[in-house]
Amino acid sequence: MKGKNNIIEKGAFLDMARKNNLTPIEVVPDVKLSVQLTCNEEAFLKLAAAKSSEVFYFFEYPEDYEVLITGDTFDFANDRIQEMIEYLDISEDFLWDLDREIYPDMEDDEDDEYEDDGTLEPYKPTSLEEKLKNEILVYNAQVNKENLTIPRRFMAFYVDCGCFIGVYKNKETETWSIAEEKLYSILSVHKDLVEQNKESAENKKTDIRERLKKHLKNDAQFKISTNKALRKEYADSLWKNKEFAWIKEGFSKGYGDYPANEYYNFIERVYNEIKYFRTSSIVYQK
Repeated sequence: MKGKNNIIEKGAFLDMARKNNLTPIEVVPDVKLSVQLTCNEEAFLKLAAAKSSEVFYFFEYPEDYEVLITGDTFDFANDRIQEMIEYLDISEDFLWDLDREIYPDMEDDEDDEYEDDGTLEPYKPTSLEEKLKNEILVYNAQVNKENLTIPRRFMAFYVDCGCFIGVYKNKETETWSIAEEKLYSILSVHKDLVEQNKESAENKKTDIRERLKKHLKNDAQFKISTNKALRKEYADSLWKNKEFAWIKEGFSKGYGDYPANEYYNFIERVYNEIKYFRTSSIVYQK
């Protein structure tokens, strides 16, 4: 998410200052302006050139922790990112695993009350968490080359009659850090993919159920299963039949290899639908 306070690159600013016949002088970032202008850098430098032969400036750059995506980036993220973290069901163990990759020398907290006594199962990342970690590590590896060169604060001023007159920009006033911007971008892609996969899975489930319904309506054995016990026996035999293994992708599994209740409820609905239309047809004929 780009803010309105985009800051010019240092090299571009220095080139622009010299083209205006100004001598750029770098200062420490604790100067207070007497007058803060709202113009852009180009207009400011033209004004400065008319008033002085020197222009003072500073650029301040972010620290590693402000641009690296770590476990803390997840823990202290804003609400919009937290919503995506919950939607994607990213576990707390993932955050520890990520930090161990980023900080190989990291040690467990000695005061941690949840010590592993050998009974805890080792963390097994989901396929999504694996992909997510790899993307974050690739991004973090590029930080020194890219994001650490993006200024977070900038000031330039000239001195006129003892007054410091200049421009000031501060990206720290924005609600999103560089790390949050990137994390939001990464999570958004995965959220879109998950939603697409869910939609595809729902469509497949619908197709399977329609195929099963068609089979049931044409199966004489099903039609003579006139009570619930017989229909459950029929449904169980169908579920266990290898030729009908495809129906398992259309319903949730229950305990063991048995189907969840939604499968039996579906069977009942189809039977009642057949019974209704058969009865309606008889009444109509009379």
